[in-house]
Amino acid sequence: MGKRKLVASDPNLVKDNYELHQDNSRHPEFIPVSHVRDQLLPPKQRQKLRPRWEKAVKFIEANESRIRIESQSVQGEEFLVWRWLPVSYLSLSLSLSLSLCLSLSFLLM
Repeated sequence: MGKRKLVASDPNLVKDNYELHQDNSRHPEFIPVSHVRDQLLPPKQRQKLRPRWEKAVKFIEANESRIRIESQSVQGEEFLVWRWLPVSYLSLSLSLSLSLCLSLSFLLM
């Protein structure tokens, strides 16, 4: 799987999840990191791409101020989750698309 295919899959999952919560308060404000991985990586590729995925997660945690990582209980099980923190003076779709695409494409080469 090439980096372009991985990044092109859906670079806006965290922001999209936030927007779903804005439209429906019963939808959680966060998305488990493992769910993002599962949506981007096919099951057969996960083991092979695990080091790259872990590197991408660490990069986002260290460099993306609009995404906060925290622990949340989801149906009784603890998950590491990403929560989108909107920035009022930036366009949400443009800022996340650019930063997350650049981050993931750089790390998942």
